[in-house]
Amino acid sequence: MNKAFANLALTIAATLALLTSCIEDTGNHMTVITYPQGYAIVYADQTLDSIFYETTEAHRVVPVVGWIEIDDTPIRSVRYVDNVLYELALPVIFQPNTTGKTRVGNVSINAGEYTAATAFLQTRFLNVERPYRYVSTDYSKDSLVTVTDSAFVLADSIVFTAYGNWTLTPKHGTWLQPQTTAGTPGRHTVMLALESNATLYNRTDTIVLESNGVAESIPVLQLGHRGSN
Repeated sequence: MNKAFANLALTIAATLALLTSCIEDTGNHMTVITYPQGYAIVYADQTLDSIFYETTEAHRVVPVVGWIEIDDTPIRSVRYVDNVLYELALPVIFQPNTTGKTRVGNVSINAGEYTAATAFLQTRFLNVERPYRYVSTDYSKDSLVTVTDSAFVLADSIVFTAYGNWTLTPKHGTWLQPQTTAGTPGRHTVMLALESNATLYNRTDTIVLESNGVAESIPVLQLGHRGSN
């Protein structure tokens, strides 16, 4: 495990310790983060999430890395218990992750004598559901399964969620074409049109998915006539 992910483990442990100390306080003082509890995972092109918390104190929400910002305009704000306890949710804004590496950023709530902390893990990859992706437990390594078709299969599909406007571009485009090449944020199923492969040889192409400046290559393999038998 590399240094970044070792730091993540320490952050999570420290966060849980801080939250426990706040909850067990015998006075009328409390600061607790209800989301993310420990850490949240966001994708490379994802630019928005949120932090939910409760506190009895005047406070500041502070990111400790440059690629995370906090919008101080609450998306949820509730006061109760004689106007003493505040329940809030603030937008958390991310820069797209174009570094090629999964990264971790911490956010802390400084509330008087109390501090609570959480973390956001931003992957290096996009949210591709099909083909399947293998990911290591610490998110430091991942790989997409190759989309594989027999010689005379003429259609397949990929499924993904994009958090920005997106494009799909085949690297070669001679025998493989996506039916939709651009779109808006959301979950999408895109059909792939293939020409039949009458040769004896396998052939490969790559479809490049790009969203918010983050690009990922999706490998496609079509078997030759012999390999399809």
